[in-house]
Amino acid sequence: MLCLVLSSCSGRSRTPPVDACSPAVFDDLLHKYVAGGKVDYASLKNSKADLDAFDDYLRRIGTCDVSKLPGLALAAFWVNAYNAFNIKGVLEHWPIENIKSVDGFLDKQRWHVANLDLTLNDIEYKQLIPVHKDARDHFAVVCADQGSVPLESHAYTADDLEATLDKKARDFVADPHNFSVDIPGKRVSVSMLFSPEWYEKDFFADPRFHGKKAVEYLIPYVDKQTADFLTSGDYTVSYIDWNWALNAAISVK
Repeated sequence: MLCLVLSSCSGRSRTPPVDACSPAVFDDLLHKYVAGGKVDYASLKNSKADLDAFDDYLRRIGTCDVSKLPGLALAAFWVNAYNAFNIKGVLEHWPIENIKSVDGFLDKQRWHVANLDLTLNDIEYKQLIPVHKDARDHFAVVCADQGSVPLESHAYTADDLEATLDKKARDFVADPHNFSVDIPGKRVSVSMLFSPEWYEKDFFADPRFHGKKAVEYLIPYVDKQTADFLTSGDYTVSYIDWNWALNAAISVK
């Protein structure tokens, strides 16, 4: 008698292959350990079962063949990988006050992902931003700090990437720690993300953007009065110092 496709001749069921690129496990962990953008590193560190599941996810994305991922799925993969390895890096050095206390956290420590050995900076600056060409990605990647737009409590997917990036941009402009305007005083204060020393060039390079000042990138996400003010160009721009404090929560309910 012929064996069924999903069964061996011994009668045992075969386990379907696990998609090495799937963020399902990471999504579950984010739902469990992230609330209000804060990560409950302490509880995750103390859960052997969840740590094992996390490590298994990180091992699997190490062998993901990203050449098979279409554009949005590819971008979502790299955002998830960046956020996941930031969390892993914090757990490896836990407890810490911020990632700046760990030498090479962003630019020396290498992680095996998509069959490459990459630093966190490599993931962001070589795999994500230049390929996806969407500067809103800077609002989605979170280097385990409070300067970044808060971490979502779910993983990114191709299906929700566009909507979530739009949400991240609106979250950014709604937070005065990231962006504020003084219309009578003709002043704009904006995150270091928009500074020439940081990522101004990425906002200019986004093919959807055609402004003269990088901060004009935010026009679609602000109210009409602010949009008209930004469009005028008649203001000075200053940059808000980055908050490197760890995005840690004492507990997540």
